Amino acid sequence: MTIDVIKREIVAAHREWDKLGQSFDDDKYAEMYEAGVWDMLVSYCENKEYEVEGYPFEKRLLGETDEAYDEDYFCFERNVKYVEVLATQKPDVMELLFFYKQTFWYDETASPERLKEELLEAIAENWYDIDF
Repeated sequence: MTIDVIKREIVAAHREWDKLGQSFDDDKYAEMYEAGVWDMLVSYCENKEYEVEGYPFEKRLLGETDEAYDEDYFCFERNVKYVEVLATQKPDVMELLFFYKQTFWYDETASPERLKEELLEAIAENWYDIDF
């Protein structure tokens, strides 16, 4: 997928997300819409063959012989960290991540530069509490 196609998909997901109410079921659907966006971001990065500390490609190969790299290893949190680390290194990933954040959470991040600062801080302090 191209950046423009992903942006259109993010906008479409947000339209559905924005229609949801405040019930427990609505919260589950909201998480599904956002997880779908994160899946697109991860797929984009993988298609570009971007890697962070061997993640995800080398780790998948290790998974063929090492049980520590099973399907639980490739969790949502690690994928988020993967995209966010890449966003600090790759302008195209930053463009997509910032677009997502501005679309879904417009009041949280003022600029790509500020988002990069926030991400670098999160990485340095290991807010993710997860390693590659």
